[in-house]
Amino acid sequence: MLVAPLRFKSVLLDEMDRVINAARLGRPASMILKNNSISDRDIILKLEEASCAGVRIDMIVRGICCVRAGVPGKTENLHIRSLVGRYLEHGRIYSFYDGVNTRIYIASGDFLTRNTECRVEVGVRVEDPVLKEKLDSILRLQLSDNVNAREMQPDGSYQKVKPAPGEPLVNSQMGMYDLLRDDWTARDKAPATASVVETPKPQPVKAPEKPAVPAKAVPQPVEPEKQPAQPEKAAPAPMPIVVTESRPRRTGLLSRLLEHFLK
Repeated sequence: MLVAPLRFKSVLLDEMDRVINAARLGRPASMILKNNSISDRDIILKLEEASCAGVRIDMIVRGICCVRAGVPGKTENLHIRSLVGRYLEHGRIYSFYDGVNTRIYIASGDFLTRNTECRVEVGVRVEDPVLKEKLDSILRLQLSDNVNAREMQPDGSYQKVKPAPGEPLVNSQMGMYDLLRDDWTARDKAPATASVVETPKPQPVKAPEKPAVPAKAVPQPVEPEKQPAQPEKAAPAPMPIVVTESRPRRTGLLSRLLEHFLK
């Protein structure tokens, strides 16, 4: 397993050195690198070294790219394209071919310095032959895209890839459906790995019958003794109503004057 910042970039550089040595021995060496961005100086210098050694390098870089393709004396064998379509390209696949064997890695990190030196990123080498073939098919499909692809020129600009006369249109993002359809249908049609054997349900065990118990005499309720009636208490006498003589109503000066004139 590749784990940044400990041994992520170092393993990838070692793989590039293995491919460079194969090219110097005259073997048909190549690399296909797909990621989002590249800015790591050490990796850029290693790509230039590989290009000068005769290694065919195809890069699929969607975003930031700090290396130029096709520069004479440095990157003549480096080809860079960007895929921008309906879906956001976000995979990282690194394939190294030394003329004999192909080693393919998948990883979470790009070739940015923040990924290779400053963050925790992981990557693994794919060993399963079926998965390796599937990943290689994905890379080949995206390298043949002539709908969403744009190729970098030596001056750093990008030119849209157009199909040649009579060449069919290849949309790699839509082609992924056809590429992976067999996997989906095979998964849906896969037979059950093991048949489930129904086990008989256990029958409930009957409890042994208990001997009949003779009926016990039911005790009769005992009526409580009647208490002698208590004499009724006499109602309290009503409170006497005391009538007090009311005081004469005091009238004001204005009322007295009105009474005087109205008489």
